[in-house]
Amino acid sequence: MRKLLACCVIVGSILSGCSGRDSGTSSTAPHETVDRSRPSGDWVLVRWTTKRSDGVSADGSATELWLSIRPVCANGPCALKVEPNGADGSFSPVDTGNSTGSAKEGYTLNWNSKAARYEQTFGPERGDCTTKDGQVPGGYRSKTTLTLQYEPPTRTRPARFSGERRSENRPSDDAAAKAGCTPFEQVDKVVGAPAGAFDDSGASPTGTYLVSDTVTRIEPTRLGNPGNRGLLPEQTFTATSGTSAAALSPGVLGERVALKRTSAFLGGQVEGVTTSCDAGSTSVPKGAIASESWTGIRTIAVTDEGAPILRGRWTMVSNPNDVGVAGGCVLNLNEGALVMIPKAAIGK
Repeated sequence: MRKLLACCVIVGSILSGCSGRDSGTSSTAPHETVDRSRPSGDWVLVRWTTKRSDGVSADGSATELWLSIRPVCANGPCALKVEPNGADGSFSPVDTGNSTGSAKEGYTLNWNSKAARYEQTFGPERGDCTTKDGQVPGGYRSKTTLTLQYEPPTRTRPARFSGERRSENRPSDDAAAKAGCTPFEQVDKVVGAPAGAFDDSGASPTGTYLVSDTVTRIEPTRLGNPGNRGLLPEQTFTATSGTSAAALSPGVLGERVALKRTSAFLGGQVEGVTTSCDAGSTSVPKGAIASESWTGIRTIAVTDEGAPILRGRWTMVSNPNDVGVAGGCVLNLNEGALVMIPKAAIGK
């Protein structure tokens, strides 16, 4: 059901962590300084891949990071101290735990007054390389540069960050190169907003979204592990009338999901879908009755064009019927935390 990400460079900084915490509540109110010329308080950053130099397509895989920001000066724009504000003292959202191994150390964003932006360079750092034959520990040496521009709040929108993350990845030695670690450069788009800034927006998304999934629970365990990241099938949101606020299709099971609104959240489910089941070495056609739910869908940031960036949760349960039991299938459960990026934002 998930498409696993083909390559992930894991380095020691937050910027290469695979995703972070509210400041103690599930729906944190924005914490903006009285001096609106610089950011402070609890923020959410989202980044997604837009370009790679090695020909690998930018699949839109996204990462959500939760952090706390504190200016180092009393007034005006200046350097920012950035600390993790997520699960287990990391930058990962609380509902993912820190199963992705997100960094737990803070860093400083320096103020470049000439360019009117915040920036920092990380590395070179050692990181793992994933090839078609498996993982090469420490196979990359990576250098990453982050640049962010801050836009103060207006009457019509919250404060926001917009910028990019550029990484240069090179094989750490000849052995890593022979093992298949090839050099590449990657560009990620980065945007951010104060935590909870859109909790009262009530806006409904429309258009096609790419859905990044971080596994939080999976059974049987041979199917994967918590912390695994991948892509679910892309989904299209449409506005509806009547009892539902929106609809999502095709889901993962190939069925349209009607979404209802509860406060700032969208959610819905489909049940009773006959599907194949996994018997380990084989798949049994029409061997299970499955359901899936999409819950807690809400806006956490916006693209430069103003389109909502979403987070939520996805659960699928596949229960073998008589055909599946006879074929050796067992109950399958998948749960994950989602970040959803508008497809139109990929490549920009």
